[in-house]
Amino acid sequence: NMARFSHLPLPEEVLDYLDEKGIMHYAEIPLWGSPNSLVNKNELLPKIWLTKLVNSQFNHPAIIGWSVGNEIGNNPGVTEYVKDAINFVRTRLDTTRLVSDVNYSAGKNDNDPAQFAEMILYNMYGAKWLKYNINEVYKRYPKPLFMAEFGDALNEDEVNLGILPLKAMVDSMRKLPYLTGASLWTFNDYRSSYQHTAENWSTKPSENRAWGIVNVHRHKKKAYYEARR
Repeated sequence: NMARFSHLPLPEEVLDYLDEKGIMHYAEIPLWGSPNSLVNKNELLPKIWLTKLVNSQFNHPAIIGWSVGNEIGNNPGVTEYVKDAINFVRTRLDTTRLVSDVNYSAGKNDNDPAQFAEMILYNMYGAKWLKYNINEVYKRYPKPLFMAEFGDALNEDEVNLGILPLKAMVDSMRKLPYLTGASLWTFNDYRSSYQHTAENWSTKPSENRAWGIVNVHRHKKKAYYEARR
């Protein structure tokens, strides 16, 4: 009953639905990736975004925490930014909820922004190394951890070719006492122009980002039935 939905603030009607169904959520500002000049404690725009986010969504019980950014760990000012942003939310905006960033670097860094969060939100891809990386995070930062994204690699938009090693990934995460849960990235395919140096991570010329267990038309791939099992 907890999931990661987006790197952006969710629409009001979606939050109403989460409230009604009792689905927990971290609300998040659209600060993502590197290089990103906004990942700097002296930049005002992230604080403006956080203020607007908290003030407009504060009364939604589905929101159990706030996220100050997603996968920003490769920016040189990230540690000071996250420390300052989390403190800003805790002291100026909302003293009652959890605050974190969504992280992919805590498994390899000893001075990582994960040190400032009560619960670590962690992204990890690759079925082979999933459990190893989760354990590495906990060794460095022994606190509750939620897999904000997990997956293997892009699959296919063709339903009969869209497969994922989901059983192996879920089995590798079972019985880890500090792991509170995991959210698969992602339910549906979506449009994107994102490119990557690894071929199985780059978007095709169609601009369809085939992460989903259903395609853009919500047709169920083979991975959907594996996820349900």
